[in-house]
Amino acid sequence: MEDEDTQVPKPKKQIVGKDPNPTTTFNLPTISNPLTLADTVGLMTSKEYTERFKAEYFQLKIRIESLSALLKQYKNNALTFTPKCSQKLLNGQLNSMRLYMSHLIEQAKIENIEL
Repeated sequence: MEDEDTQVPKPKKQIVGKDPNPTTTFNLPTISNPLTLADTVGLMTSKEYTERFKAEYFQLKIRIESLSALLKQYKNNALTFTPKCSQKLLNGQLNSMRLYMSHLIEQAKIENIEL
């Protein structure tokens, strides 16, 4: 196992908006290092609308993946806790999130925002 001090740092991607001196960066996701909500903070706090839009999209995508994984465990009785909400309620929430995602994707296409 590698020592933490010798691990290669996550690659950074410069997000370029209309600002001639952009400072917003975020960590590119990889299989071993998936995108987290914390990775989207720079985009979320940007002055550029398109960068905030991307943050919203990435955050929703992360939440959809997390809720999907939870629901799979719920269905297989593999949760390590007892949920207070029913599967039906959580599935409804997931469906709403997916619908919202489809609207964000459509809007991004119309506004030429690369996701």
